[in-house]
Amino acid sequence: MNKEDRPATKGDIPNLKADLGAKFNAADAKLDQMVVSLARIRADLREIKATMAAKDDIERVIRHIDSCAAALESARRQPHVPRPL
Repeated sequence: MNKEDRPATKGDIPNLKADLGAKFNAADAKLDQMVVSLARIRADLREIKATMAAKDDIERVIRHIDSCAAALESARRQPHVPRPL
């Protein structure tokens, strides 16, 4: 008869407790690792939020670039008059 097929006895209880204890300890260790990882991720997200450029920041930079490009294009279209030496 297989071990799984026979009825449990009082002698099986300590083995069951040890098996469950080991499984719970392993689950606790994994949970602790997950909590630490989650804390690191949250810290990273806070740093990203603090240093990330907002949409308005990017739009302001693009407007300045467009303004400079328009000024350069306008200057390029002006006739160039050489200075006398």
